[in-house]
Amino acid sequence: QSMERRKNARFAVKDSMSAFLELSLWKPTGSQLTSPPIFDVHPDLSGRVRLADISEGGFCVVSRFPEILSAVSRGVIDDAAKLYLPMQNPIDVGLEVRWTKRIRENIAMEGDGQFLRFFRFGAYFLGLDDAANLAIQHYIKQLSLADAI
Repeated sequence: QSMERRKNARFAVKDSMSAFLELSLWKPTGSQLTSPPIFDVHPDLSGRVRLADISEGGFCVVSRFPEILSAVSRGVIDDAAKLYLPMQNPIDVGLEVRWTKRIRENIAMEGDGQFLRFFRFGAYFLGLDDAANLAIQHYIKQLSLADAI
């Protein structure tokens, strides 16, 4: 029997309403073999990591690129991250990393050994101002309404 320690409900982030986080502590470079690709036209996009879920208290992000975990570990604080929610200006957020996880997911049939690796971390929001809280609440409401349709 597991015991839920969260005080805020989590909402899965849908592909159609994708949201992203950009850490100030981590900027991918072309020399990092395990980083996302960097495109000349939009080099800043490579540092954005997709949210898997969100609550009023925090979030989980997921990446296919292990380099992200070189920048974060339990207890790391980033006071200058940016949260990108759909149809809103970027939001300055502070965060504290609570956990990291490497996930290996089998994708093939009949045991041929093919798998994908995913890299996740969860974090609390720190010191959000009223505007940031309101923007996150609005986004969560949009996610919950998308589930109802």
